[in-house]
Amino acid sequence: MGGTRLESVPFVVVGAGPAGLQAATTLAQAGREVLVLERNAEIGPKVCAGGLSRKCVRFLERFGLPATLGRETVASLSVFGGPAFALDAEGARVRTIPRPALGQWQAQVAQAAGAVLRTRARVTAVDLPGRSLTINGREQISYEHLLGADGSLSVVRVALGLPCPRRLFAVEYNLAGVDAGALSVHSDPAALGNGYFWAFPHAGYTCFGCGGDRALIPPAAIRAYLARRLRKAGLRLEGARPEGFPIEVAYRGLDFGAVHLIGDAAGLASPLTGEGIYAALVSGEEVAQSLLEPGRRREALAAWLRRRWHHARIARLWRSRSAHLLSLALIRGLCRWRWGNRACTTLFLN
Repeated sequence: MGGTRLESVPFVVVGAGPAGLQAATTLAQAGREVLVLERNAEIGPKVCAGGLSRKCVRFLERFGLPATLGRETVASLSVFGGPAFALDAEGARVRTIPRPALGQWQAQVAQAAGAVLRTRARVTAVDLPGRSLTINGREQISYEHLLGADGSLSVVRVALGLPCPRRLFAVEYNLAGVDAGALSVHSDPAALGNGYFWAFPHAGYTCFGCGGDRALIPPAAIRAYLARRLRKAGLRLEGARPEGFPIEVAYRGLDFGAVHLIGDAAGLASPLTGEGIYAALVSGEEVAQSLLEPGRRREALAAWLRRRWHHARIARLWRSRSAHLLSLALIRGLCRWRWGNRACTTLFLN
């Protein structure tokens, strides 16, 4: 490969999302030289509702997450088109933070620790045997360890030859000046299969979106459903641009020699809910820690993988319409009791 050979960097992270920035922070705080490559001009923007569970908030508070960043609410659930009911007041507490704001704060933390961040640095080739990357078609950087944190469209994952089915698909509108009140999630099996519609209120706008299994409902139908539902609610979409994105949930492992996948690039998002921020954070931290201390146990990540296994089984079960409808009826019934509400909240949110 032609281009300019740069000095070797011990740790190169591809992608400046929650996983990549957390890994960079962990490595830099340990005194390691780490370079983060972000293909976009800005750090943070991504198709994402921006809801952080209680576990996410507690994780980030260890690094100084400002209490003033974002908006706190309690999630509610609607099944079969009925009125939304609040989930467990403590377990369903969610902080909505716009992804640009979250990314910029994480970037500041990583840079303060000593990490170097480069934007507009698109990885155009990965030479696994030579342990090097080509950036923007001309620059080359060699590495000792490469961390692929470049999301569901990961070039690092592709270079490893791993399958990339990207089974889930989500689309959203961010409507300025609209306040949806409480965060709410709505099931609509007839239209979305085992997917759902959501409304995530932020300061100054609300993120409305929906997603589902592409094997059950094509992306075009998901887009059409969302626009139709919002217009039916009296919301004006003129000038608003819908954004859609696939979600990789095909988990095949984290460690491949000198290459490591974290976050959505590893397919760690929940196959049931599509939520991936917590998995991104803990995988970024614990994979980085295990590089610093080989053999170190990844306890939080192991716990997430156990929860994710249950989510995967439920998602497969819910591909059957009858099983999905029966499960939703059971959830609605359980949530009438405090213990049942808490159990359902724990299963889906924590």
